[in-house]
Amino acid sequence: MSDLRSFAKRFFKALSPCVTSDYSEIVCTQFQRQYSQLFPNSLQFVALYEPMVGEIEVTLLKDFFELKGAKCFFPRWKDLGPGEMEFGIDPEALNLILVPGLAFGERGERMGRGQGYYDRFLPRATHTLKIALTYDELVKPSLKQESWDVPMDYIFTQTRVIDCKSKRG
Repeated sequence: MSDLRSFAKRFFKALSPCVTSDYSEIVCTQFQRQYSQLFPNSLQFVALYEPMVGEIEVTLLKDFFELKGAKCFFPRWKDLGPGEMEFGIDPEALNLILVPGLAFGERGERMGRGQGYYDRFLPRATHTLKIALTYDELVKPSLKQESWDVPMDYIFTQTRVIDCKSKRG
């Protein structure tokens, strides 16, 4: 697991801003094309995040969601306990949350950055659709999971859309 974590961090660091931008455009366009098919009902409340260096620039989707009538929320950490975050909305009210990660498994497993923010938040969003936007190179057939891990429902990459729920059975 630590080898994959090291690989993912090196992968992100090696990406130039231009490559990150190009791939982000591809992945976000892939998401937009699938949006109506995957989400026939309108989304009211969507959680996004500010990407770290090399991560897919999910903020490109903010205008898209707002044009579709959704209100967008970003995480906040100020004045919260260690490893705690919030989005300024009841987690159960969120329709969709875009979740960052270093790597993912095809059944929705997620390797975070090790601080536990999303590990603590996601269990409180039980009815929320959880989606990852990432690179093909960071999606593996499976990842080891801990009891507290919450799987993704879909993973979007530059070449594919993975329905994690159907792979879990």
